[in-house]
Amino acid sequence: MLKALTAIMLTALMSSAVFAEVVEVYRWKVYPGKDSETLALFEKSAAIHAAMGIPVQINRLNIGSTQQLDYVMRYDDIAAWGRLKDEASTSTDFLELYAEYVENPPAELVETIRGTNLDTSVMASDFDDEPVFAVYIWEPDRGTTPQLIAGFKSSETLHENYGARIEGYQESYGGTTKMHYLMLFESWSALAAFESNEDMVQFANSLNSNPDSTSTLVASFTGTTIATFK
Repeated sequence: MLKALTAIMLTALMSSAVFAEVVEVYRWKVYPGKDSETLALFEKSAAIHAAMGIPVQINRLNIGSTQQLDYVMRYDDIAAWGRLKDEASTSTDFLELYAEYVENPPAELVETIRGTNLDTSVMASDFDDEPVFAVYIWEPDRGTTPQLIAGFKSSETLHENYGARIEGYQESYGGTTKMHYLMLFESWSALAAFESNEDMVQFANSLNSNPDSTSTLVASFTGTTIATFK
């Protein structure tokens, strides 16, 4: 019975994913002294992508990282992802920019990953008002993804009542079965106020006292969005 219910839930998740926001993250390690050159190249690239209809965010990672830059591209759904990637692959402007990068690269691409939003109501253009973020990456045990998603939804309700915006993502290409719990805030002060709220402290303590035995927190980091292009 449990296996049947799990299969039904996974089928529903796969069906809804067709209509959910898709995100691609390209993580870059900037060469020493090349920060300005990297950002200038990113801004040129983002302007090209935004003109095609692909919203782009440039994020600088903070605690929990080695200060890499993330180039984040968003699509309304999987159909838009395919159509716009076809268009980008033949863009003369983008091919010329890539040739410029190859001639004198200011940074090294170290990781790429695609993810799908768990909330089908979210659109690619819905991201720009919360420049500070924290990400918690969870690895579910085999067959327990539906339970982890349910936990995300339960936590989301509480966390958004106290000022955070929450988005959940499931890894796809470039990843495994891990899930990303994204918390967005208006400022670092807003994040600090959230963490020091007495209800949040008690909630965190309860989780530490009764940890979820079906999933494992494997990574966490913070960062800021330094530019958005639409």
